[in-house]
Formats: sequence, structure tokens, C-alpha cells
Amino acid sequence: MDRKVAWILGLIGGILVLASIFLPWYKVTGVGNITGWDLTKTAKGLVPMPEMVAPKLLLGAGILIILTCLALLWKPQEVVEALMGTFTVLAGASAVGVFLLEEAGRDMGYGAYVLLIGAILALISLLVEKR
Repeated sequence: MDRKVAWILGLIGGILVLASIFLPWYKVTGVGNITGWDLTKTAKGLVPMPEMVAPKLLLGAGILIILTCLALLWKPQEVVEALMGTFTVLAGASAVGVFLLEEAGRDMGYGAYVLLIGAILALISLLVEKR
């Protein structure tokens, strides 16, 4: 696979990671669909839980994956590639965290799957060897 094609896949992955935050992650009986962004809202005085912080991290990671892929398409550099790896690992770890919460008895929404696909595409773009 050509490096440019790989970075375009990474760009698509970053867009999917970003979009997944605003798609339903969980289905809660009596409440309906809960998006990733809904999880960031806490009541005053409550200590934020890890799942409340993950969407904000994903927002940053998605934006940075997109920016680094655009930079790599424009001018490939080792340092930018290392940054891409860091943010991809962050997005992948968050995706795994979302699926671990499913074990707590929550039904998964399609936003969680979009997040996983986006993280996988970004990871694939990193694994393409240089010529």
C-alpha cells in the first residue's frame, strides 16, 4: 500500500473518531441513547468518572490525528509520524475502554463501533512500511 493511501486512511480514521463522540455509545433503558458527548456532563459537586473524560480526550485525539495526517500528506516527517502514533494509541485505548464498559451491562450504540473502526483505520495507516 502506498504511504499516501495509508495517510488518507488515517485521515478517515481521525474523522470517524471525531464523529463517533456525537453518535450514540450506549442504550440505557428508560433514557434512550447516550452519546459520548453526553457522558461529559456532570452534576455540580460530583467527581468526574473516567468515562466522562474519555470523550474529551477523543475529541483532542481525533483533531490531532486529522491534523497530523494532513501534515504527513503535505510533507512526511518522522516527528509528525511519531505524534500520529501517540494519538492513535490514545484513540485505540479509549475505544477499548468504551467496550469494557459494555461489560457493566450497557447495550452498545453504533457510535462505539464507529469509534473502534476509526481507531483501527488510524492504526493501519501507521503500520504501512516506508519504501
